[in-house]
Amino acid sequence: LGDSWMFGFSVDQGAAIPDVVEQQLSESLGQPVEVLNAGVFGSGAFDMLRRYRQMVDVYHPDGILLGQPHNAAHSRSLSANRATWYRSVRDGPANNWRTYLLVRRWLAPLRSGMYAEIPRGEAREPEYQDMRTLAAVARKRGLPVWFVQFPDRLDQALSGFVGSQDW
Repeated sequence: LGDSWMFGFSVDQGAAIPDVVEQQLSESLGQPVEVLNAGVFGSGAFDMLRRYRQMVDVYHPDGILLGQPHNAAHSRSLSANRATWYRSVRDGPANNWRTYLLVRRWLAPLRSGMYAEIPRGEAREPEYQDMRTLAAVARKRGLPVWFVQFPDRLDQALSGFVGSQDW
């Protein structure tokens, strides 16, 4: 679960984190492993939590890999309305996800810069809480949860990345 970074925006097909994990686990275990890529452009932690709740009983995963979301502005815009909004869309009809993902991939570079400055500390608390909730509900089902942290800016990505202690 994650945003465009987990989906694999700007990397070659087969090089996204879920693809690499699938390949390495299959090789390591000596049997085929399927890793579902549930990264969606523009997602925040609350979107990831919603997606988890929509997918867990359909796909019955053996574990959850969470990617650090980079869309803090989106998360803040949802925080005031999240309970009402979640109730209004829960169990709604599914969208055509392939079309949605394709359109998002074309439009994402036009919307904003690829490396935004991410707020720290209290400004991200709603996002941290959603990630903690997601991990807790997955663990309550007995699912192991892993977290992948990504650089926030291009200079971090190019100069040796050290993860933030905020997460």
